[in-house]
Amino acid sequence: MTLDEIARAGWEDGANDPPLTPTQRTYLIALLGPHIRASIAKRAVASSDQTSTAA
Repeated sequence: MTLDEIARAGWEDGANDPPLTPTQRTYLIALLGPHIRASIAKRAVASSDQTSTAA
């Protein structure tokens, strides 16, 4: 399988799933929140570094 086929299969499988419940959403936010915040902070620092280097 190619990566495109794998992605398409996952998308199609997910299309048949019921929507997340509020409890599931809260769980995902708690689980992924630290990673997302760290990723945003890392990008902000990288962007700041590029801006200060270009000046």
